[in-house]
Order: sequence, then C-alpha cells, then structure tokens
Amino acid sequence: MHEIKGQVAIVTGAVLGWGRAIVESYARAGMKLVIIDVLAEQLPQTARELEALGAPEVLPIAADLSDAEQTQRAAEQALAHF
Repeated sequence: MHEIKGQVAIVTGAVLGWGRAIVESYARAGMKLVIIDVLAEQLPQTARELEALGAPEVLPIAADLSDAEQTQRAAEQALAHF
C-alpha cells in the first residue's frame, strides 16, 4: 500500500460528518491537512484536535465552495502553503 504519512490532503466539509471522519483518519495516519469549511468559527478548534491526533500540520481555510471566487482563493491558499 502507498505510504500516506507526510502527504497533503485537502478535505472539504471537514468540521462535521463524513468530512470530519475522513480528516481524523488522515490525521491519525500522519498526513498534513488542508481543512476547508463554511463553519469558520469551528475551524481553529478542529485544527487543534487534528494536530492532537497526529497531523503534523493543519491549514484551516474558511470558504463556501459554492462560490467560485472563494473556491479559487482556497485553492490558491492551499497551494501557496504547501
């Protein structure tokens, strides 16, 4: 199986539900994460929790991906960071 530790994953809807379950799994595997969600106020706490689970680096981005400009901005931030 391909090693994912240290790789970067971009996950949308990362604060709740399936997105949250996915990022928690990736954090435990040691992945670096870009977490994107419209729930901006919950992103910092989510990032801290993911780091505690083992993610070496978490970049939280607040964005509504139904908006093209916000989607473009989120993509640019993620690419610039990693």
